[in-house]
Amino acid sequence: MLGLLDGKKVLVTGARKGIGRGIVLAFVKEGCDLLISSRNQDDLDRMVEEAKEAAKNTQNVVVRERRGHAQ
Repeated sequence: MLGLLDGKKVLVTGARKGIGRGIVLAFVKEGCDLLISSRNQDDLDRMVEEAKEAAKNTQNVVVRERRGHAQ
């Protein structure tokens, strides 16, 4: 972690799978505050828990979730 992104605010859509998941975990490790979204609530809940677990060794990380999506 270089600390270049500490405290930056990041929105990640499609956050549970594939590239979105990798982006969430990378930003968590860099100390970013995250707002993540996914169309599937169960997937989103699992990603929130995974991100919080990954953030345990990082200071000042906030993970928020966004349910649903615009029609």
